[in-house]
Amino acid sequence: MPVMGGEETFYELREIDPSVRVLLASGYSEQEATSRFAGKGLAGFVAKPFTPHELLERLGAMLTRGRDPKVTP
Repeated sequence: MPVMGGEETFYELREIDPSVRVLLASGYSEQEATSRFAGKGLAGFVAKPFTPHELLERLGAMLTRGRDPKVTP
């Protein structure tokens, strides 16, 4: 991202709204990308490149269950 990275964006969003649900999109492996967010309430993960169907599936999981069950809290 041009101004700030994903981790910084995550924390800025949490300052605005502590209950915000964040879906992390990354080209790194899920384990590598989500390890920095362990225990911080990341709602989901989708690997790049992703299809529109995969994105909708992850967003649907977040909206109906509060977080993607494929991501370890």
